[in-house]
Amino acid sequence: MNDSDIILSLSHIEDEFIQGLKKIIAIESVKGKKKINAPFGTGPKKTLTETLKLAKELGFKTAIINDAVGYAQLGDDNEHYIGIVGHLDVVPAGSGWTYPPFDLTLKDGIFYGRGVLDNKGPILANLYALAALKRMNFPLTKTIRIIFGTDEESG
Repeated sequence: MNDSDIILSLSHIEDEFIQGLKKIIAIESVKGKKKINAPFGTGPKKTLTETLKLAKELGFKTAIINDAVGYAQLGDDNEHYIGIVGHLDVVPAGSGWTYPPFDLTLKDGIFYGRGVLDNKGPILANLYALAALKRMNFPLTKTIRIIFGTDEESG
């Protein structure tokens, strides 16, 4: 990949991030009843699955552990890595929203939606930042693993 290819690839990363965040915000990942393969309910599990699908499309190694936690990884060292930890679950939306809580809204340069700040937005920003480093062929000396939890808000 030459410099102009890298610049073109990076020019799309913001749009990719916004589309990915929109997709993940739309999933109501509030803790629900325990089900087979979904210890915290179907919402958190679906959010984890969809997030790892995005990560795989970005070219990362992914895995789900105990149906509750997943990761996206750049690098091959599974024992020594830098871990970035966040969560994909949210508390119930409640009432009083100006914009739909499970629809990403951009108004006057500000994002609105359940989980934009805690913690879907920040953890996905890390995922897309790592994708940018990958596209730049940035030389990493350590493996980086982004870890996605699904039960921070209630457990």
